[in-house]
Formats: sequence, C-alpha cells, structure tokens
Amino acid sequence: MKNLILIRHAHAEFSAPNGKPDFYRALSKKGIQEADFMTNIVVGKLPKPEIVVSSSALRAMQTAEIFQNKLFNRHTIQPEKLIYEADAKELLDFIKELPNNAQTVWLFGHEPKLTEIILSLSFGFDKTMSTCSIAFLKFDCISWMDISRKNIVSIQHNTPSDFK
Repeated sequence: MKNLILIRHAHAEFSAPNGKPDFYRALSKKGIQEADFMTNIVVGKLPKPEIVVSSSALRAMQTAEIFQNKLFNRHTIQPEKLIYEADAKELLDFIKELPNNAQTVWLFGHEPKLTEIILSLSFGFDKTMSTCSIAFLKFDCISWMDISRKNIVSIQHNTPSDFK
C-alpha cells in the first residue's frame, strides 16, 4: 500500500512584503488559524509519514511546520522548489520517483497542481483543493511508480469548512 497525503497551504497574505515575488507570501492570521484547526481535526486519523516534502514557498513551508509541530515532530520537512515551479505532470513524476521504502508521504503544495494530480489519479473527483484542504489517496501497489487510477483504493478529501 502507498498512502499519499496532499495538503494545500493555508490562507496566505495577498502579497509579499516589500514588493517581493509571490514565492515569499506568508500565511495570514486566518491561515495560521486554519492550519492549526486542521491539525486538531486530523490528529490520529491519518497515517504517520515516512517522508514529508513541501514546496519551498514560504506559505507552504509555514503550513508544513504547523502540521509538523502537532502531528509528526520527529520528521524533517524536505523543502522542494520543484513543487512550486513544476506543472502537474512534472510534480506527478516527482511523486512517482519517491523511495519505495516509504509507505506514506505527506506533500504540501499549491493549486491548481494538487487538484490536477488528484484528477489524474482518481475517478469522479469533483472538488478543488481550497486552502488547507487535505486529500488522502490510498493505492494498492508496492512502488510509487505504479500509483494510478487502476490501483487507487480510496480517496478522502476534507476542507476546513467541512468541520465548521
């Protein structure tokens, strides 16, 4: 079994300070509360990761750190600029190259790529990954290279608004 947990970064400021590029947008106060709220919702409900990887964009790393502090403190977050820069196909290729000894991977990223990945790996997914959404995809396979629509076992999708 392979477990892929995709998390969109929480709500971010509308612009980065001092005219910096989008990459440097931080979480807003709402985003910090959103991420904290979702960690409380999922504690004990999702499999623990062997690998935690995040877009190196500030807002994604901040979201990952909030989750890390509450849910998997012993794991290091691997920052990956490709998650920010790549298109969905390149990101899916990255996922398929993950080490096979890892059964569960948590990936923090951005829209629309996360929704596009879910659409390519599942049937009938008709949602989008709003801020701080979590999608849990389970596959019946041994290798990350083999994850596909053919072997998806289940998909769960939750947003902060699902619990309010």
